[in-house]
Amino acid sequence: MEKKIKIWFHSETTSDIKEFTIKRASVLIVLIIAIVAAAGISYTGYDYIQLKKRAFNNECLSGELEKQTHEIKSQRNQIQTFALEIEQLKKKIDRMMDHWNDYKRITTN
Repeated sequence: MEKKIKIWFHSETTSDIKEFTIKRASVLIVLIIAIVAAAGISYTGYDYIQLKKRAFNNECLSGELEKQTHEIKSQRNQIQTFALEIEQLKKKIDRMMDHWNDYKRITTN
């Protein structure tokens, strides 16, 4: 004989009693489905929160990346300016050396 669960409902307005009979296996299956659904919803909520945290971190990192990119461009411009100044100084030194060599040649003759 199958085990069954009986549920009685009593109405406040009348004296009728309604009886429902449910198989115990059906109750267990519904309970298991409810537990699995609750676990699935909990995991989905947890995963969503983790995703939001990562998205927030990505926004922060994106701002930091933009700041560093701007700084790198600024430094690149400074380096190019410095390289041009070095080139100009090299040219001046070469001209001075040419003048020095000319001076030495003139004084030795």
